[in-house]
Amino acid sequence: MNATPSNDRALPWLEQIDRAEPDLLRALLRTFVEALMGATADAGCGAPYGVRSQERVNVRPGYRAQEWDTRAGTMEVAIPRLR
Repeated sequence: MNATPSNDRALPWLEQIDRAEPDLLRALLRTFVEALMGATADAGCGAPYGVRSQERVNVRPGYRAQEWDTRAGTMEVAIPRLR
């Protein structure tokens, strides 16, 4: 049985990303950043967005838009608001 190194399994994905247009890269990056910020806000509040909980310490009234300059270009990211 031959074991495949983890780097070899990632090569097809890396090749697709290298050939991808900047729009695809921006979309992937935006999705990742927004998910990470949402998870961080959920942890800080004590409950996910839109869920009522006795452990909740903050209120999340929504999101604000902010432009980020990246190597893939400028993109607009939704940043969670906390109160």
